[in-house]
Amino acid sequence: MATIFEFIDENQTGKLGTIDESGDIYGVLEDSGEQEYVGHVDYDEGVVYLNDGDEEVGMGWVDEGGRVVASFEDEDVELGYVAENGDLFFFADEENSIRVGQVQDMRHPVEGAAAMLIFFEFEEEDED
Repeated sequence: MATIFEFIDENQTGKLGTIDESGDIYGVLEDSGEQEYVGHVDYDEGVVYLNDGDEEVGMGWVDEGGRVVASFEDEDVELGYVAENGDLFFFADEENSIRVGQVQDMRHPVEGAAAMLIFFEFEEEDED
């Protein structure tokens, strides 16, 4: 089972969720520590799906190079990449990336994409 951890300032802060062998994604509830189904990955296509109550919604995918792409209504955005060892990096700008987490026991890069697309929130800086 793949386990997703968050990193802040290079320090592991806690377990965010897991992905089982069938590709089902579970998030850890903060108040109880129990796990809740939040989506699944398609290992063949490299696509991440979020459980949105009545339906599964495509959130994005991972390409062959490990780049994580978020799919929005009006555009697709490269968020970062997944390293072979499961480390997760967010593109801070065109030249720098920040390590934000790790997927331990990662079997496929789409598990890293699922971690970035479902468990992490990234905001673009306003350009004034």
